Amino acid sequence: LARTVVTLEEFNIDETFLTSEQAVDIFMAISGGSMLKKLTIGRNNLSAVGPERFAKTISKLEEVDLSDTHLTRTQVNQLIKAIYYSRLKKLNIRDNDLSIVDPTLLAEIVVNRQEINLNSTCLTEHQAKAIFVAMTRELKLTKLNIGSNNLSSVEPRQMARSVNKLEAVELYQADLTERQAEEILRHGLVQTSLKRLGIGTVNCEVDMYLVHQARSVFKDLDI
Repeated sequence: LARTVVTLEEFNIDETFLTSEQAVDIFMAISGGSMLKKLTIGRNNLSAVGPERFAKTISKLEEVDLSDTHLTRTQVNQLIKAIYYSRLKKLNIRDNDLSIVDPTLLAEIVVNRQEINLNSTCLTEHQAKAIFVAMTRELKLTKLNIGSNNLSSVEPRQMARSVNKLEAVELYQADLTERQAEEILRHGLVQTSLKRLGIGTVNCEVDMYLVHQARSVFKDLDI
């Protein structure tokens, strides 16, 4: 299996019940040199892979799906540090606990990827705020999924400016406040790059006239 992986440019091994030995061998093979650019290995337990080898391997790729892979704290920390200067463009790390990652470092990782999925990653208040502050500056990011994290502490106008700079944003189950939701829509009526905005059901009363106006601006609005 490991020898096969290194001969390919793309490899999808999502939810295949990899053993610890298989996971370790795959990462050992890739880190030794391969043609691989895109790896989808989500919903497998990768906790047995050595943190340094794990991080080194991911930093060599352009796209990776690590969703729900039971990453340890050490693996997460090593990964975030390793990909800071890497060529990685798309990262899906949903359903892994990122709460221990330095907020500033995490924010820089986010804004310098093209697409990132942070859904259900146990973001702290400081991490959430740092991400949206960083997004107000120049960024490479175009698509962001940051749902299933509590974002209620993020300053509404800052969130609105940041979100409307992107092409696609998912904010499902993000505990948005009424003001946050309405600021995002109001800003979009004036200036936006958004083509897709997913908010879903919110636990607050959002101005439905504002929602109606926003639907004429956003090509794909779910609220």
